[in-house]
Amino acid sequence: MLDIRPTYAWGHYYLGLILLERGDPDAALLEMEQERAGDPKLEGLAIVYHALGRKADSDAALARLIRERADEAAYAIAEVCAFRGHADDAIHWLERAYAQKDPYLVYLKSEFPENKLAADPRFTAFLRKMNLPE
Repeated sequence: MLDIRPTYAWGHYYLGLILLERGDPDAALLEMEQERAGDPKLEGLAIVYHALGRKADSDAALARLIRERADEAAYAIAEVCAFRGHADDAIHWLERAYAQKDPYLVYLKSEFPENKLAADPRFTAFLRKMNLPE
């Protein structure tokens, strides 16, 4: 994708997530740093820094995402919170995304790190609320 359209917003973000899933957080970080779009860059950095054990950097990226984009990026914030294992915060931001009619909620079953929240009954209730299969 990036070979065809190197300026594609979210391209480096998705490649970074794939590299992270493959167990290469250093390569994932390099991709996230190249991301041009603001929301995916901050979201990706918060996730990868967490994976690398760089808590202060992860906290800073998440804080900036919240400060600058809470009204438009509640779903992205929920993703970061879920990835970091902060179920209470993830559920809070999912509820906020729902209230804001965040269009990214369409990705809830395909991209959201639900494995981090699978055992949480609040997540199951949220899936029901969205009329999605549990």
